[in-house]
Amino acid sequence: MKFQRIDGRVAQLDASHSEELSAASRMLLRVLEDNAPDATDPEKRGLPFQPRSYRDFMLFERHYYGTAMGLTSLYRPVVNKTARLFSAITGADFPLFKPHALWYRQPIFYQSNHLAFYADGAPITYPNYCEYLDVELELGIVLGKPLYNATPEEAAAAVAGFCVFNDFSVRNGQMDEVAR
Repeated sequence: MKFQRIDGRVAQLDASHSEELSAASRMLLRVLEDNAPDATDPEKRGLPFQPRSYRDFMLFERHYYGTAMGLTSLYRPVVNKTARLFSAITGADFPLFKPHALWYRQPIFYQSNHLAFYADGAPITYPNYCEYLDVELELGIVLGKPLYNATPEEAAAAVAGFCVFNDFSVRNGQMDEVAR
């Protein structure tokens, strides 16, 4: 879903599914107000606890590939058209958009801002340069104790709970950030 900043707010660009998305869009617009609570105080953000760390793992190969297709359609359209043509002719995925070999050998993650968590219904701010806001529904696993090279049994025993959350990403800034 693509969003665009209009009058300091984010609005949905593609209205082809407006009936299905109208309730979600209204809720998103309500959440994306510019008056966020104090980010340093978890109680003001409605959190039951302050996460001490946050790692976001990319676990599904199709998501990895789909992200590459989506980002190139926005920022590298010639590459995207080449990939689509390759797939149409061969029936295979474009090799340059598949995960690197390391992805298949070990968990790949990025470490994000653990102070950027807000409770349900809290207003969320986003940068003024936001033109394309991506919202992903994610499953969170809360660990109750530290892990290092854990066995599956040790990892399962360390799970203190689960949560579902939305991950907001400013995609139009991501290409430059990753390149640095």
